[in-house]
Amino acid sequence: MTKYQAIACGLHSQYELVIMYKKSLLLQWKTKDNIKHKESIKPIDLVTHNHAEFLIIEHADGRQEKVQLDHILSFNLNP
Repeated sequence: MTKYQAIACGLHSQYELVIMYKKSLLLQWKTKDNIKHKESIKPIDLVTHNHAEFLIIEHADGRQEKVQLDHILSFNLNP
């Protein structure tokens, strides 16, 4: 597993605002196995675990997942 690379404070604040206003996102991220995903999700919370930060997301089917913040490639607000 690669070492966590902290993200910019401004980007972290954007995630917090999206969570606070309960907006959905079109999120693109990669897994630790370098598999890329692009999906419309609902961001739930930000958490820290083992010196890394994660976005808890909810998929359309209700399943939740932790995405490491430095693995997020892009995000856009859904209309």
